[in-house]
Amino acid sequence: MSILLFAYGTLKRESSILSDLRIAYRKIGPARIKGIPQSGTEYPAIVKPNANQGEWIPGELIELLKGEKDLAKLDEYEEYDPLNPNLSLYQRELALVYPTSKDQPASAYVYWFNQHAKKAEFE
Repeated sequence: MSILLFAYGTLKRESSILSDLRIAYRKIGPARIKGIPQSGTEYPAIVKPNANQGEWIPGELIELLKGEKDLAKLDEYEEYDPLNPNLSLYQRELALVYPTSKDQPASAYVYWFNQHAKKAEFE
């Protein structure tokens, strides 16, 4: 069963990470999500916003064709441990993602950085 993922930063299609990890995926298209860009991190990171916080973060909506199998590979890459999410570098959660080509949001997994939010410039 396939799974939707909001990809930003190193997970975007132009990065080689997905192919390096042998992730079977299909790009659905550009999308955006409300988040708080995090500065001072080695990699691009966004923090989950509270109500009425955050800004639109650009990314891509992709379909993971092997579902949980590919999600487990990404969890390891993103240093997310489902058994210890509070101790993980990133936390994976379902969130509403807004594809730019559709009016309706989609439910997709996103990796939120597990730190306190700080404002940063985000490409």
